Amino acid sequence: MRCLFQSKAIVLLKYFLIGGLIVLFEESKAQDTLVLDTLEIYKQSKSIPQSFTKNPITLATYLTQNYKRDDQKVLSIAYWIATNIQYNYQAFKQRLLSEKTSVEILRSKKALSHEYAQLFKDMCGSVGIQAAIVNGYTKGFDFFSKDTLYRAEHSWSIVQINGHWHLIDLTYASGRIECQQQVFAKGIVKLFNGRIIPRFKYVQKFNPAWLFVAPDEFIFTHFPNLKRYQLLKQPLAFEAYQAGGWAIHSHLSWFPKTYQSNPAIDAFIQQSKIEQWLLEAQEAHAINSSNHQVKGYLYYLALDSLFRATYDPQTSALIASKRYLQRMADYANIAEIALRQSVEDNNQEYKNKMAQSWAWKKRLFDSNRGHIQQLQKRSQKNTEQEALIVKIENDNLNSQQLVEKHLRHKKRQRVRFNNMDKANSEIAIQNSIIHAPRNVLLHQTLDSLEEVANALMVQKDSLLQFLDEKIQEIIYPKEQLVMHIHRGNLKALRQIVDQKKLALSLVYEDAQVLDKGWFKKSLSRADSINKVIIDTFLLTLYQKQLASQKRMQLYCKLIDNQLELLQKERSRKTQRANTLQYSIGVFVNLENKLLQYKEQLKNCLGFQQRLIRWLENEIQYMHQTIQVFWSDNRLEHYRHVKYMEYRQHIRQAENAKIHLILQKITKIKRMIIAAQS
Repeated sequence: MRCLFQSKAIVLLKYFLIGGLIVLFEESKAQDTLVLDTLEIYKQSKSIPQSFTKNPITLATYLTQNYKRDDQKVLSIAYWIATNIQYNYQAFKQRLLSEKTSVEILRSKKALSHEYAQLFKDMCGSVGIQAAIVNGYTKGFDFFSKDTLYRAEHSWSIVQINGHWHLIDLTYASGRIECQQQVFAKGIVKLFNGRIIPRFKYVQKFNPAWLFVAPDEFIFTHFPNLKRYQLLKQPLAFEAYQAGGWAIHSHLSWFPKTYQSNPAIDAFIQQSKIEQWLLEAQEAHAINSSNHQVKGYLYYLALDSLFRATYDPQTSALIASKRYLQRMADYANIAEIALRQSVEDNNQEYKNKMAQSWAWKKRLFDSNRGHIQQLQKRSQKNTEQEALIVKIENDNLNSQQLVEKHLRHKKRQRVRFNNMDKANSEIAIQNSIIHAPRNVLLHQTLDSLEEVANALMVQKDSLLQFLDEKIQEIIYPKEQLVMHIHRGNLKALRQIVDQKKLALSLVYEDAQVLDKGWFKKSLSRADSINKVIIDTFLLTLYQKQLASQKRMQLYCKLIDNQLELLQKERSRKTQRANTLQYSIGVFVNLENKLLQYKEQLKNCLGFQQRLIRWLENEIQYMHQTIQVFWSDNRLEHYRHVKYMEYRQHIRQAENAKIHLILQKITKIKRMIIAAQS
């Protein structure tokens, strides 16, 4: 989670104060520069006796007693506040209405943003430096460009040095909010596969980048209720600030920054407190019509100021003219209407955040569902490939069994024909090449048998060559690559989910976390390799094996025909001496080829088991990946629940604060009515 005090524009700010000299102010006309020895100022601001830190006037006097220039005094005061006053994170979480005085802030050493600015204003004023409190907007960790800002709940400072105004945010300069380490909880998560609940803490760490920030940098993160406090020659529109990024860059490219004096600020500061509140309420609401709270709260402050000036504690009544009371009644009505509307604003903000979070959840669920379906289809395809490999293997074994069965049966038949002794049989086989058989039908059958046998050997050699070339050079490396892709996808996805368990992010800034486009590309690559290489190879292999098997069956059938003819030739003594011996010799030769084919069929086995093992590993990786996706879905549901608990807490705290003010307004209205009667 991004820190609440961090923003996307902080990267643009340079740590330009620490470690050397700082060029602080750029004079618009003379181009003069004032150089501050920041290290010396920091050093002197650290060693302050405790007795001088109880009163803002005493503290400011002590901090600035050795400096003549206002910029040195301002830097000394700002550094001390940023390094000694901690942000009151607990009060921020509870959304308290904290209005401590500067003395109370120094005593507790804790402050909210408005109290930082108030202490800075009081200390600067005590040494003759004009400073003011600026109220406005900052973008929290869960703000996105299309969101609506409903509250201006941050405050910072503006200070005048040598007639020029400068921007300072002591809240951001003092430290930031970070996620707690939660080492023990993370150990439990790793051991028992649980989920961690994110916790945050305030870390005080001086950040000089938020002192004297240029207006064209400050506007990326801070937007004041009063446009004059932007210190821009042409103020930025609120819609551009909400859009952020290039919308602000585009504005600044046409209207550059300015450090010149601003008479509007001088005139505003000279007004009374009530006049300032009313003017800020009207202008702030005109800038952002979705923010009724700022209008209601500022009118309440004006009402409360008038109330305190006319309230008589002895009689518990208001002592004022009818005109004065009517003015109070008008302020009370405006404040009440605006604050009641702000309750609706808070509820609408909650609904918007819920819809946004639900959209993230649905998007991740839909994305994961798509990936799961793709994995299931690929897994089913692997299963089909396994089935085809098993069929190829079974057909191979069936072919071997058929050959073996045929050889055993025909060998017994051939022995019955071979009644000659061994020596005469060998001479007959050698002479069978010279003497042509007289039986034309037998001769044709023997020729066909030889032709089929030769074709069978050619197909067998083609099949073995196909296996040798494709398996070793293409199939094995490609299939290994596919298996590595599936294994890598599983590992990467596990890392993402494990990281979610240890550091649950309540909001999304990167669409890749939701869509996981990298996974889709990786899986598509593996799928295309598997489909093109394995499918093509297996289908070609299956077709070649079927053709070879048909040839082998035809070959065996022709051998059967030959043996039938040889059976007939036994009764014909005139041809037996020549034809029978010749046919037996050819049969022995072709039978040896059949034995050779059988052995080579055995050699074809082996690659099937290897491919099946790889395909099984791929299926296993894909099934495990599917389980991780389901785990990711459960984490997403958990994230959504926790985020909505956080937003619900904000809504309840803000509404409770508003209802408390409304109760005070109701009480004042009763007293106004009583006084008017």
